[in-house]
Amino acid sequence: MRRRAVRVFTLTLLILGVALVALGFRELHVHVPGFPRLDRAGTGPLGLKLGLDLRGGGHLVYQADTDPRVEVTFAQPAEMSKIQEVLGSLGLADFSVVSRSDRTFTVKLVQRDAGRGQQLRSALGERIGSISSFQVKEQPIPTPEQMEGVVNTIKRRVNLFGTEEPIIQQFGDDRVIVQLPGASGSRSEVVFKGDVTVEKLHGALQGLALERFAIDQQGPRAFRIRTASLNERERQELRDTLVEKVGAIES
Repeated sequence: MRRRAVRVFTLTLLILGVALVALGFRELHVHVPGFPRLDRAGTGPLGLKLGLDLRGGGHLVYQADTDPRVEVTFAQPAEMSKIQEVLGSLGLADFSVVSRSDRTFTVKLVQRDAGRGQQLRSALGERIGSISSFQVKEQPIPTPEQMEGVVNTIKRRVNLFGTEEPIIQQFGDDRVIVQLPGASGSRSEVVFKGDVTVEKLHGALQGLALERFAIDQQGPRAFRIRTASLNERERQELRDTLVEKVGAIES
């Protein structure tokens, strides 16, 4: 019994000694044939790599958009709100509508139902007006080669900014996870229902307690607002302020 205790104590000291020696070297590269290669050269304490839980930073998840779309063109001008009402009456809880012109709209659906398209066409024609064009476009599932290309493209773009030790990897069949230690920030894409000037938007944002912000105009009604990271309450406050001081928001 005593010999066993001595062996366990000796083994524990040996493991502790190896661990201390390993931590004593900031860079460690061990490669033994037949065993996984061990590399450590992080910039954190003792050469360790600090993750987002310890260091903070940005965490992004990109997912391929494979939801089917419907391109519909009416013979006469139509209102987006009316189209949304029709979609809601059909029991479609998750959808989006984008206006291409006063007659042409793109409807993105989540349900992959072969009969849903004909049902939607009948409802739109009956409640809104004559339809001159109606096309259902299925979005294909990305191939492994396409996903690999997306991962490589993101890696090249991230590396251009010199982000320290990013983690970019595919997750599942259609998602890519990006972790950027030390990086943070939020980007809000806003489209107003009417034309808005940058000056008016800037004045509204100045009234918020934002650490910093920048505005990129994408069109007469579309803007990209870059700020420090916002929590759920701050995002809602941003939206409410924009509606109150700038104008109604389309998306």
